[in-house]
Amino acid sequence: MGYYNYHLTGDVLLSPYAVNNRAYASVPIFWVLPPVRLPAYRHEMIRKLWVEWYAPYFYKTRTNPLRVVLGNTGLIELSRFYFSTQIAFAFLCGVLLSRSRKVRLALLILAVFCCGLCLQIMLFPHYAAPALGILLVPAMQGLRVLRVKTGNAGPAFVLIFVAASLGAGLVKLYEVPRDPSSRQRVEEKLISRGGRHLVIVRYSPKHDPHQEFVFNRADIDGSAIVWARDMGDVANRELIDYYASRQIWLLAPDEDATSLLPYRPGTH
Repeated sequence: MGYYNYHLTGDVLLSPYAVNNRAYASVPIFWVLPPVRLPAYRHEMIRKLWVEWYAPYFYKTRTNPLRVVLGNTGLIELSRFYFSTQIAFAFLCGVLLSRSRKVRLALLILAVFCCGLCLQIMLFPHYAAPALGILLVPAMQGLRVLRVKTGNAGPAFVLIFVAASLGAGLVKLYEVPRDPSSRQRVEEKLISRGGRHLVIVRYSPKHDPHQEFVFNRADIDGSAIVWARDMGDVANRELIDYYASRQIWLLAPDEDATSLLPYRPGTH
């Protein structure tokens, strides 16, 4: 992580996430911290995301910290992402039946980690991903105990348990829809044309800020397709002049999510 941070921000201890929060966050990420000064937003969709969607979570959690445990973005709801029926059963067996010091140490680390998570204003499953290895320690120890307690049938029991767990996971993976997003379809259309492109995205005032089209690769200038938000004809001119060698397109996803039009100043 230090290597990653250094090459992106120039500081081993400064993460890109922290840089992003300093630039855009309307409230702190921890509910125990005081409110921050509201930044100036140049794009309505960014302001809408941070001020109208994100900030209310901070004030609600600050008023009632139990929300971060019991709410729909709380710790209990998050645990359902990681605990299948099989894993929960093995985990409980490890906690209740095992006398291993490793299990007690794993539970202590997990408890400290969860306390740290609960300082945040809301939780998503990937927030807990670093603790997945620790979460599996009691589960694996539980399987070891069950293998011993079931005698000669122990190895078969463990194999059936693992097969059932993997099978359930594969079924869920298969059920995930694989239809490409509107942005992917636009990207595929432009790649099939060849050449280099600049796509200016014009949102309507009612656009959902979670349906974002504008994001780019790390090497923006080296990318075949560059995405940018519409800032009006005058402000767009600097960007268009910079990418003068590219084909310039206008995309209005709230009218037609995949229809590209050649960009012409003054068109609405």
